[in-house]
Amino acid sequence: MSVKILKKMHKIIYVMSALFLHSFAVSAAPMVFSVEVNGGTCIYCTWYQAEGEITKETPAVLQAFFDQHRIKGLGNIVAQLSMQLNSSGGDFFAAMEVGRILRKEGISTRVGSTVRYNENGVHWSDWGEDAQCGGACIFAYLGGHSWEGGEFAIKSYRPPFADMEKRDITPQRREELSEIAYILAYAREMGFDPSFIYLGKQDGSLYTINVKEAEKLSLIFDADEVRDWAIEQRDGGLVAVARSSNREKGAEFYCDASGMPYFLLYYKKQFPEDSRGWVLGSYDMIASIFNVNVAVTDDHVTETDKYSTFRAALPGVNFSNDDGYSFYMSAQTKLDPVWQMLRFADTTSMKLYGPVIMQNCLEK
Repeated sequence: MSVKILKKMHKIIYVMSALFLHSFAVSAAPMVFSVEVNGGTCIYCTWYQAEGEITKETPAVLQAFFDQHRIKGLGNIVAQLSMQLNSSGGDFFAAMEVGRILRKEGISTRVGSTVRYNENGVHWSDWGEDAQCGGACIFAYLGGHSWEGGEFAIKSYRPPFADMEKRDITPQRREELSEIAYILAYAREMGFDPSFIYLGKQDGSLYTINVKEAEKLSLIFDADEVRDWAIEQRDGGLVAVARSSNREKGAEFYCDASGMPYFLLYYKKQFPEDSRGWVLGSYDMIASIFNVNVAVTDDHVTETDKYSTFRAALPGVNFSNDDGYSFYMSAQTKLDPVWQMLRFADTTSMKLYGPVIMQNCLEK
């Protein structure tokens, strides 16, 4: 067989191989959603899994999934679980719509896959090692209530100011500038720094962001993390305040005009009416932390269209008694939103600020 014929055969094989690989790469199945359980009762023992390419139909599929599969926790309250994303990307605008649905539902996001097992008829799941969030997938991820991390392969854009002196802009560049404008608007809506889209070669190719770099770029964010207590001055008085990163929940310790100390909790969430008894029971436990006898009733709870608040007077509270002070309240389960609301750090700052507030009470 001549060398010329061999070269032609190699060329044909190369072209056929390339066509096969190309068809395989773009034929990713549309994104599907599932509820996964590993059999435990820990914070991350139940989660949602998203697998596949984001298509124009994906937002409607996701909303239908949540309408059918909302997980109820303690007190019949909808749990705020995490959604694991494993996707090579897909439709740019649909990914943003997926993000908006995740934000509305209060779902946190992370990059991850799921391995499913069936042992003697018992089905259970575990976290997989291989997962990706490529292309437009990152915009679905950034819609999450909290961003729990992962590795990303993002499209690299050339900054808009790079074309300021150009009069003729190609149709491809116009489309890219339009995408950048949508990303900047979405960033304002969701509260992230969009500067990561300018990393890499800035030519539309993919740029890989590992977990460490994602943290530096603030692509990992715990919206529920409550910061240390701090002192603020209001209307001539002092208030001890602790707030979550997204400022949607927090606690305050202060005195009214008569000098009575109060403890206030607020949460940007309404609890179902049939959960009221359970919620009051949780607040009753909270009040006992101060080592004071407070009979919690409906009068202590106020609900508006924006917030649920709990406010109770604390006569006789004593911060010098360590047995009566225990502000370490960590969420044992994501199915218990009241205790999530109180995920305050165990901090010495409250031990310092509590007596300061009490002294301010005495001076009124």
